[in-house]
Amino acid sequence: MHVQARLSEGLHTNYSHFIERWGVTRSTVKRDLRYMRNRLNMPIKWDNAKKTFFFSEPFDALPVLILGPQEALTLALAGRMCDAVYGSTFGTKLDEILRRVAPLLGSAVTVAVDSLAHVHAPPPEGVIDDFEHLLPLLEAIIARRELRLRYTKPEREAPQARVVQPRKLVRRPDQRWTLVAHATARGELRTFVLGRIDSVATTGRTFKPAAGIDVDAYVRKSMGAFAGTEEHQVRLALDAHAAFYARERPWHGSQRLADRPDGRVEMTLRVNHLADVRNAVLRWGAHVEALEPPALRDEVIAALDAARARYGG
Repeated sequence: MHVQARLSEGLHTNYSHFIERWGVTRSTVKRDLRYMRNRLNMPIKWDNAKKTFFFSEPFDALPVLILGPQEALTLALAGRMCDAVYGSTFGTKLDEILRRVAPLLGSAVTVAVDSLAHVHAPPPEGVIDDFEHLLPLLEAIIARRELRLRYTKPEREAPQARVVQPRKLVRRPDQRWTLVAHATARGELRTFVLGRIDSVATTGRTFKPAAGIDVDAYVRKSMGAFAGTEEHQVRLALDAHAAFYARERPWHGSQRLADRPDGRVEMTLRVNHLADVRNAVLRWGAHVEALEPPALRDEVIAALDAARARYGG
């Protein structure tokens, strides 16, 4: 934007000006000027006699990014929160964007970044791996490109090939990212944890989203990594301890809480798979009791019996 402002005022400038002002290389200046001329259609010309650049005709200024201290702080905080993913494709892109935007923010971003030195925001364990394929998957969703994934399921030792039509990226409550995609072999939507994807490659084909498949409803009714086509009405009983945290951080968007005569709090959910509910109930131990459906209660009892058997009954 500094380049545009200078040239719009009718001033000539050269490589040395940019290099001295910004500490960049000559090749970087050439790349940026080429982008401004070819992609933004700025009338930039080279005066061979003066060895300078200039605008050959008036050019309407592009909108300038103006951020106040709070907005700059928000941007810097977003970058700080993602420090742990630097080195991945996503992290590298984020770092590049923040560096390019920084000159537009002036001193505000410098103050913001310095003031965030005390912020410690490590991601949950395993989340770093999720970002390795995030950008390629997002690009494929937008362009509707069919993909070939090599994916490792928990019960398998080696990754297996999956041909999918990617539809949506979803961040789970535990902060891990998943891909919702139409699996061509199964002919249905499936959920893939990004950290379990070994590689992503295009098949060279594009796709048209199948009619009658509501991806948003599929995501909305899923509680985590597991999803299905059957809807389940779930009832749980929580003691005061578990209820406090359930109010603070809901388990699911369909969650409803109501007081029970026995002093506990009843939670109701509507989900399309029981595995994540079962796992949550087991994590809370004696603080949460599964009431319905019977299949969920049976799964919890079976898991507790198996765990008890591990400890000699």
